[in-house]
Amino acid sequence: MIFTSPTFLFVFLPVFILLYYFLPWKNTVLLVFSMIFYAWGEPFYILLMLAVIMANYFLGRAVDASDQRQARLWLAVCVIFNVSVLVFFKYSGFIVENINVLLARFGLEAISFEAPHLPLGISFFIFQAITYVVDIYRRHATVERNPLNVALYISMFPQLVAGPIVRFEEVSRAIHHRITSSSHITSGIERFVKGLAKKVLIADPLSVPVDLIFAAPAHSLPPETAWFGVLCFTLQIYFDFSAYSDMAIGLGRAMGFRFPENFNYPYRARSLQEFWRRWHMTLSRWFRDYVYIPLGGNRVPMARVYLNLVAVFILTGFWHGASWTYLVWGLFHGAFMIMERIGLLRLLERLPRWLQHAYLMLVIIVSWVFFRAETISQATDYIGAMFLMGQADRIQYALASYLNPYILIVFGVGVLLAINPKKVWRYRILRRNVQQILNVSPKQTASLFSAAQFSFYSVLLLLSLSAVAAQTHQAFIYFRF
Repeated sequence: MIFTSPTFLFVFLPVFILLYYFLPWKNTVLLVFSMIFYAWGEPFYILLMLAVIMANYFLGRAVDASDQRQARLWLAVCVIFNVSVLVFFKYSGFIVENINVLLARFGLEAISFEAPHLPLGISFFIFQAITYVVDIYRRHATVERNPLNVALYISMFPQLVAGPIVRFEEVSRAIHHRITSSSHITSGIERFVKGLAKKVLIADPLSVPVDLIFAAPAHSLPPETAWFGVLCFTLQIYFDFSAYSDMAIGLGRAMGFRFPENFNYPYRARSLQEFWRRWHMTLSRWFRDYVYIPLGGNRVPMARVYLNLVAVFILTGFWHGASWTYLVWGLFHGAFMIMERIGLLRLLERLPRWLQHAYLMLVIIVSWVFFRAETISQATDYIGAMFLMGQADRIQYALASYLNPYILIVFGVGVLLAINPKKVWRYRILRRNVQQILNVSPKQTASLFSAAQFSFYSVLLLLSLSAVAAQTHQAFIYFRF
């Protein structure tokens, strides 16, 4: 079950809202529905979730009750346990597959192994489990005595499937006591509706030309078709993932939780360093605090700093999926991060802003080819087609065959919204102008804008629900993560 499925929107969410707001046991209701949410399509894996919860609950207690030396040992047990769970369920098939390739080269018999089904959202809840115990070890968080509260933190359904990755200290106070005001509920609903609209009105329509173009033989694509395909994917992945973050943040806010922001208009960045301060910010923060800094961060010789960056981006790539394409994607980003540190960033700062932005977008767009392609050879052929090195079949794969007015409108709206719309609209100036034109008081202007805002989100919700009811296919990019 995902946020944009009819089951979630028309059954699960209304029943949850009814019980959550009218029963006094809010944590119990939230925990029960989180378990139902996770077990809906994968009943067996609820046992995995419970095992992870209980293991990290007891490991957190052990770390808290031990001296420094013993606590370090318990922390090592925590990391080994959680990483082993993640590796087995997410990477064991990939590992065995590559071992079999090596065995075949030496004429040896292949290993017979059936890879386990990938549990939904495993990368997210494993990272949160590790965060809980590590922060107790670092004394950044207070150990939780109630196992149900640990279970609620790890399994909370709004951010279980696609983040953001939340630290226990950010929600522990709200788990114990929270006040949900009407303003929280209103802003939470608006944020959820915005995310829902981004997903079903922009990301899902753009997935249609993306899937068709990337399914074609990459070397046969004309450059304009290849560019359009990857540009659509550039918008699709942003609106898909940021939409889920918006919906999670909105649901959390409506319940009295403050989840951290996860996106800050990353395509407005002018360097890769800035991009990673704006894209999937909670993941960047996690790798910075739990991998990069423990490896030495910037406090070591420059050669070690570069090695640390490569290690982080290798892990970032593999975190996204068990495929060599993700490794190349991570190394691609790592290489440009190193080049920016060596001197490229200083060179970029001397250029006009639009050239800095063009550099960033070119790097990101090319990297998304590796992210979307099934194999490295497909990615290299696709990039070759983009830069006039393919064998273009302009009849069978003509760009016009992938275009229609609706896709063009969605594409244009996506480009506009990917750059900060507040800069385009200049909300405060508009509000002041309306007040002057209508010659009304600030209070009347506020009422007018509140009514317009309510109408806007109501129409947006109706359009989104209509799209959900009409769609037969919804791409969920982050299912594999």
